[in-house]
Amino acid sequence: MSSTRATPASAGYRMPAEWAPHAATWLTWPRPEGISFPGRFEAVPPIWARLAALLAEDEAVHINVFSPAHRIGIEAALREFSPGPHRHPITLHAFPAYEPWCRDHGPNFVKKRETGELAVIDWDYNAWGGKYPPCDLDDAVPQHIAALLSLPLYQPGIVMEGGSL
Repeated sequence: MSSTRATPASAGYRMPAEWAPHAATWLTWPRPEGISFPGRFEAVPPIWARLAALLAEDEAVHINVFSPAHRIGIEAALREFSPGPHRHPITLHAFPAYEPWCRDHGPNFVKKRETGELAVIDWDYNAWGGKYPPCDLDDAVPQHIAALLSLPLYQPGIVMEGGSL
């Protein structure tokens, strides 16, 4: 868990370069009720499924799922538009989020150079300055991922969309 005194750097972690090899990609599957694809959602699931399949050729893919009904639609899209087998797994997780931009609301992973140990940075997320409420579920995604992976969690208390780093 996080410590008010320790920082990731003081514990020996560093942020790998964006081009550094990594083991997995996390996605949040879009929802028809979301604000990201108004009037065009029906075209999105096939694209997301093909994206997952392409990623799964080189690394594991983890997909955040909003609800059991959402999961059924995702599984159908994956079967239809990205039939396996894939070289790496595509795993669905019951980690609900309102919007699909996991790059922004998901965790940043940091790594110890000497041991390769990972930790999670959980930036505060406020949906682009409160422009698209609610965002509490999106903000909780890094905590779910850290718990799932049993990784240390650092919460600096700074609003930062991960994609802006």
